Amino acid sequence: MDEGFWAERWLQGQIGFHQNDVHEDLLKQAEAWLAGGPKVVLVPLCGKSVDLPWLAAQGHVVIGVELVEAAVEALFSSFGPGAAVEALGPYRRWTHPAAPGLAVLQGDCLQLGAVRAQLPAIDRVWDRAALVALDAPRRALYAATLIAAAPGADVLLNVFDYGPDLSQGPPHSVQAAELDRLYPDRPRRLVDERVEPASPGLKARGVDALRTQTWRFVL
Repeated sequence: MDEGFWAERWLQGQIGFHQNDVHEDLLKQAEAWLAGGPKVVLVPLCGKSVDLPWLAAQGHVVIGVELVEAAVEALFSSFGPGAAVEALGPYRRWTHPAAPGLAVLQGDCLQLGAVRAQLPAIDRVWDRAALVALDAPRRALYAATLIAAAPGADVLLNVFDYGPDLSQGPPHSVQAAELDRLYPDRPRRLVDERVEPASPGLKARGVDALRTQTWRFVL
């Protein structure tokens, strides 16, 4: 992954993808998606998302993966002093006593295969802004990584579809036909869809509106 690009985005505060509240699509789907007791939830490209501590507070084991150290530091600073950092393969694993059940692996999510045997079995994946953050070649690598690292996991995937990818992204437009190619032979169910005005950044790139879609499928 392009660490320099994302580090610069965080340094410049260009993180319009960050939300201060738990994502509305996660809240809508949580009861059905997480039914049946505590789950092990993987959140790739998690940034400093408040979704992670929220999921952990519901009793789930949460594993975030984030490339940029500044994002991980920002998340854990919200818990106060006391974060612990240890090496785990190619990652630095962050935990905090104030957030039991939550760990963030700082490093490239495409290297998850290197630590799969050291992680609990993942049975849920919350992809809120990971797939749309990646260019097309990396999207293919990312999907293959998830299939190998979390076979059988139930995925809740949030994507944007604004037709052909007119922008240079991110966020990129990811249409259903591409999902067919990335996750073949995995039936999907569209659980939510809405059309929203494009952000100022996307409007500057020729996008007026985008369709937000939330899909569920099993890896």
